[in-house]
Amino acid sequence: MRVKKSVLSLVIFLFITGIGLSSCAPQKNYSLYLNKESLKNKKLVRLFQLLEEQKTEDGLFSVIEQIIYLMRRDGNTEGLALFLTDYIGRNPLDPYLAYYLLSLGTNSKEKGDIPMALYYFRRVLKETQDLYINGSSIHLVCLKEIIQYSSNPDEIIECYEKILNQFSDAMEPGYCYYNIARQYEKTGHWDEAISFYKKYLFYPSTTIPNNSNAYEEVQRKVRYSETDITWA
Repeated sequence: MRVKKSVLSLVIFLFITGIGLSSCAPQKNYSLYLNKESLKNKKLVRLFQLLEEQKTEDGLFSVIEQIIYLMRRDGNTEGLALFLTDYIGRNPLDPYLAYYLLSLGTNSKEKGDIPMALYYFRRVLKETQDLYINGSSIHLVCLKEIIQYSSNPDEIIECYEKILNQFSDAMEPGYCYYNIARQYEKTGHWDEAISFYKKYLFYPSTTIPNNSNAYEEVQRKVRYSETDITWA
């Protein structure tokens, strides 16, 4: 699904910054999500009121997106996590579910809770269709996050393979092949590692961060694997 910013976002922004802010108070059920600092934020309070008034999924998304931004800016990570968790629980078929789960994962990562962040990134891939916000694929973002933080070689390999198959322009093939080979090497799958190292060698211009000699090292491994000596 591809999403373009609608005029509704602008309308909401103009409205919440207008005269009607002075007498706003949060809905009782949303006071659980607002800490002392958030309660002082009249824009945020008004957004929670607008949430009750939305009749379309696009309208809800426009409001929730701004709520997420303001709560993150205010540092209200606990309230944001509770709000999004409650909303997702009540609206499991929301077409913007991928964005809300990604926001929960990002929120957890910023709190330093990497296992919980990975849980949400994995849910995005397993439970949602891809969603493009401002031209960026949410699935691609989650794949990159899992690659960065996961300690499971098989999972990392799967993520690189999905990037190669689904987002071929998002990452250099040689870089993906090299890192897939590295993960296979870590687990002792030497034949698979050499297979992907050979693919990497077709991309000599690929830059491997923190390893300027990667190409020569891989050449040596491949040559050694082709000798009669068991290279492992």
